[in-house]
Formats: sequence, C-alpha cells, structure tokens
Amino acid sequence: MTLRVDFDDFADSVVRLTGKREAYARPAGQKVRLTAADPAHDVIVRCEVAMDFAAVRARLEKENFLVLRGEWCDEADEAVDAVDHLFGAVAAVSYEAAGSKVGLWMDAYPGTPTEIEVLDCMYRELLVNGEIPEVPLEKFTEDIHATVVILSANEIRGYVTAKLHEQTAPNLSEMAALDPATDVD
Repeated sequence: MTLRVDFDDFADSVVRLTGKREAYARPAGQKVRLTAADPAHDVIVRCEVAMDFAAVRARLEKENFLVLRGEWCDEADEAVDAVDHLFGAVAAVSYEAAGSKVGLWMDAYPGTPTEIEVLDCMYRELLVNGEIPEVPLEKFTEDIHATVVILSANEIRGYVTAKLHEQTAPNLSEMAALDPATDVD
C-alpha cells in the first residue's frame, strides 16, 4: 500500500508508519521523489517536491533522517514508470489552417522534444501527406502562426491526479446533511 503525502508531512508520516528515520530520494524531472517503506507491513510513504536534491536532503537530515539515493516502489509504481518511459511527452500544435479555420495537430514522443522538433515533425507529416505545398520549414512555421504545447508524462499524470482528487473530494454539503455538527463555513 502506498501513501502519498505532501513534503511537509513526509517525515512525520514515515516515522509514524515505519518507525524509522530513513528515506530514499531520486530526482524526477524538476522535482525530487521521496520514498520510505516498511516491507514487513507492505507500506510505502511517498511524495514529490519541487526542490533541488541538496535542499531536500538538508531538510530531512535536520530531522535526523538518513537520506539515501534510490526509491521504493511496488508493481503499480513500476507500471507508471514504464508508461513514463514509453510516453515521455505529448505535444499539441494549434495553428492557422486554410481560410479562417484553426487546426490542431498532436503527436507523442519517447522523450521531451523542443518546440522546433515538434514543428519539424508536423511539417514533415503534412508534407508527406500532401496537405501543404513544398516550402522551407521556416516559411511554414511563419505562415501557420503556431502555438506549441508540450506535456511530459509527469505533467499529464499530475493533471489526471488533480482531476481524480476533484471528483473524489468530499462534498461538504453532503457531509453536513449526514452530520449536523459538521461546520461547512
């Protein structure tokens, strides 16, 4: 079982659930992923924090934690990591199409592409499919007035997780109806 907590609650949760002051840390993009476990009770405590590794280590060491490089994971975590490896990023390009229409082009990448790499892929695809005349890439990019958005697998997971939390968050009005002592203000 995995408990995901905020960084501010990580140390206390680890001590309470594992009885240890030991955590594993691994850089994950612009964040650091922290895990601690009690394998005997099948418990993993996990969090991600947007801080650099040295700052995370220093803060936990102040709380007498041993911080090691690595990560505890279960089968579900390994499946997520496999998806991250397969789908490094999704890119979308909004562009001016024929007439006054707006087009949307999307593609997936094993790593995180640059905007120009995305536009180059789009250009080559449209060219091969005969959807645009043969013009230099620079002219193509100028003519379409593109907006490029690139989302990593971690960002996509963050959006999905946030949406799931929105959908499963307790409805305070319903709680008040069940328990009149509940203060919803």
